[in-house]
Amino acid sequence: MVFFGQNSWFDPHDIDIYVSVIHYAQGGHLLLPNLWTALPNQPISIYPVEVLLGYIFRSVNPFLLYWFSSIVYRIFFIYGMFWPIRKTNVSNLFAEATTLAISLG
Repeated sequence: MVFFGQNSWFDPHDIDIYVSVIHYAQGGHLLLPNLWTALPNQPISIYPVEVLLGYIFRSVNPFLLYWFSSIVYRIFFIYGMFWPIRKTNVSNLFAEATTLAISLG
């Protein structure tokens, strides 16, 4: 794993982990060992989306892969919140305002 020194307002450790997993998978690894223990362990399948992104796009900068994938996932996440709210027969404005309020926390 590689520490990139990236910080974020939400959780600074998440971005480092995801980018490190992408970078590790770009080396041809599909299973990840637990590097945070001194005990012997077997590699396991964890963070499957990040691993597949890194494994498939080996020559792309891991930060670009992370940021691109996070934008795509956020679009799906926001639509996934908006759609059920809209199905409750409320106005579009109310559904949009509710989705925005939920998205921003």
